[in-house]
Order: sequence, then C-alpha cells, then structure tokens
Amino acid sequence: MKNYFTLLLFLSFTFMKSYSQEISPCQGENNLFGYCDSSGKVFIPYQYEYAGEFRDGRAFVFKNKKTAMINKKGALLIPFKYDGLFPCDANAERLLASIDSTWGFLNLKGEATTGFYKVKYPISMFGIDGGYCYASQKDWFNVSKNNKWGLMNMKGQFLVPLEYDYLRIQYYRNSEQDTVDKMCIAAMKNGKFSLLNSSCKPITGYEYDDFLGFWDNAVFFLKDKEVVILNCTDGKRISKVKSEVNFQVLRNSKDKNGLVSAEGKIIMPFIYDYMYDHSGDYYLRIGNSNGMADSKGTILIEPKYTSVKRLCTDDTTMFVVEQESKYALFLISEKGKPAKQLTDFKYYSVYCYDIGVAKVVIGDKSGTVDKTGKETWNK
Repeated sequence: MKNYFTLLLFLSFTFMKSYSQEISPCQGENNLFGYCDSSGKVFIPYQYEYAGEFRDGRAFVFKNKKTAMINKKGALLIPFKYDGLFPCDANAERLLASIDSTWGFLNLKGEATTGFYKVKYPISMFGIDGGYCYASQKDWFNVSKNNKWGLMNMKGQFLVPLEYDYLRIQYYRNSEQDTVDKMCIAAMKNGKFSLLNSSCKPITGYEYDDFLGFWDNAVFFLKDKEVVILNCTDGKRISKVKSEVNFQVLRNSKDKNGLVSAEGKIIMPFIYDYMYDHSGDYYLRIGNSNGMADSKGTILIEPKYTSVKRLCTDDTTMFVVEQESKYALFLISEKGKPAKQLTDFKYYSVYCYDIGVAKVVIGDKSGTVDKTGKETWNK
C-alpha cells in the first residue's frame, strides 16, 4: 500500500505546476533531484528522491519515505514528517496528509486543521486520483479513533460524534450545485444497527442484526436471518428496489460482498472479499483466489485460482484461468452449468485469436486451441 501511495505522490508532483516558474526539477548524476534554471544552473542541490514542479512558490519533495513542502529557496514549509501529502480543493488551500496509517488535513502553513484518524478505503473516501485529493470542504468523512466512528469535515468539525461502533454513508448529490441533498447512514451501537437520516437522527430503532449495503435510495439490513429493505428517506419498509437492474453486489458491515436481488433475496452469500459484474457474470475473490459465478448464484469457476478472465471480451463461454504462472482454458458448454477444464495448465500465455479460438504459447511454440480443446501448432 505504501508503494502505491509513493506512486500517487510522484504523480502529484506533476499537478504542482506553474507556467511562470523560473526553476524546475532536475536530476543529478547521483540520481537525486534538485532544482535548476533553464540554463542548467543548480539553485537547490540534488538531494530528493522525487521533486515536484513549483506552484505558487511551493513544491512537494520526497526522500527517506517521507514527503515535505518547500519554497523556492529550498526552505521547508512542511517538514519531512508525513507519509503522504495531497493537495485538495480547487485552489489547493488544504492538504490531505497521512502518517502512520492515520489521515488528517493541514493548511498551507502545515498546521493541522483536524486531528488524525483511521479511515477505511482512503483512496475512494478522499477522492485521491493522480496524486490529488478531490475532496472538498463540503464533504464529510467517515473517521475512527479508539474503535469509535464519526463524520468529520476538513475543518475538524463533527457532524456525527465519535460514538458509533460502525458507520456507513450513502451520499445523494446535486451535481449542478455541488451540494449533498441528503445522506443515508447505517450506524451500529451495542451490536445492533439503525438507520439515521440526513440530520443524523435515528429513524429506526437499533433492531437490525447486520447491515448488508445500500442500493440507490434503499438500505438492506438483516434481522432474524431475514433481509429487510428500507427507504433511506423515511425508514419505511419496501418490498422491492426500483431499479433498471435485477441484481446488485452489496458490501456488508464486515466488508464482505454478496449478491442480492431487488426483492432482497440473497443470491450469493456475503463471503467474498471482492465481487464485480461483467456483463452478467460475477468475478469473485476470496483472499488471493479468484473464480466466477452467474447471476443465479451458480459457481461457474471455483474461487481458487490466481486469475480468471474471459478469453475474448464478447465471448461468454471460454475463459483463461491462471494457476502457478501457467494458464489453462475452461469452457462453459451449457448455460447455467459449471465450466469444464478444457486443457491442462501448461501455456505460458493465452490470447484471444477469435471468438471460440485461443492463441497459445509454450516456450518457443505458438498455435491455437478451439472449443473442443484441439491444438493446432504453427510450423
């Protein structure tokens, strides 16, 4: 994960760019970075593992696994303290910072505007993309301290105090006005779940055994082993989600994924670490093991392989399966039935040649395999 944030930090240096700058990053013979003018004269010595472009007289630099912010004289505006720094807001007036797996916000003086808290899924929560934090001062963030969860903004103000054992939020945004029209919040206290409204007031009792996930304007709970669907706005029970699709992948309070129908029937149990829909097929992951199922819950390929993918994008019958760095072909010969292994795990690589035909490579040999498993090798 830290290596991934290092890459994001490197990308963020590209963001911090000013077209009126007089000095820019340059690399010395020691492979470290400093800052030079257009003639190559060094103004800030080669000392950084990465160096970003200056913007408004400030730039991010990186060394010894820490990030700092400097001015054009090389003086530290923010010391080498943080694991990551990400500019936020349209004018980059706030910085998202990470240190020791906790997250918080700073102003451009390096002063903390919030405390530092644990979060789940920081990349999606803070909108980290290309080294930039796309969160705004209008957003609320699900943060945790001492195993209690609450909702906080960039100023450190709490909409929901740190008093819940679990929180999950669904936003409903007005894209034209860039505002949040309402929020749907699932909260847990003392092992039971409730639904909170946009004012963070409970609109149901703490009566549900588990939270299964959000789907449009509905929330799915489990009570006495029965799925209960509630309208997010008023907390009233509904029989079916109004949606263009009949099935949806949900993620429950234990961060496990399952597949449910619009009527609340659990099609696939909540045991998967990852699940996504690909044209009606569902790719599954448990730990590092991958498989595939259909929308009726039939396991087409058991989740026990390194990777699973369609041979061709539009081919729903042939699949390439990887195990121990070798590949095999699997075939679904009858819809709704598990796939059969068509070949051994022996290919070094497999490509789509045509619908129903794979191009395969073993060593210096290449050829094709069709749906019957027949191999034709090139001479």
